[in-house]
Amino acid sequence: MATPTKRRLPSGRGFLLTLFALFVVYYGAYFFLRGPLPAAPQFIAHRGGKVDAPENTLASFRNAIARGADYLEFDVQMTVDGHLI
Repeated sequence: MATPTKRRLPSGRGFLLTLFALFVVYYGAYFFLRGPLPAAPQFIAHRGGKVDAPENTLASFRNAIARGADYLEFDVQMTVDGHLI
């Protein structure tokens, strides 16, 4: 018959190392993410927008720029034969 094994509490050094790692990650993320915010919200046109023209077309990109988009985001995919569309 097997004897039951005792559950160990975390060792002092391992526990302190884990606690220190969590501290570093938390405060590192805090200082990294607290950068200055932009003066105004950014307007990003996803696929150029679909209100006045089909998405991912030059016409939709032109319309988004005319409406004041700060950035354009578009999709590019590779076909099986290696062409980008």
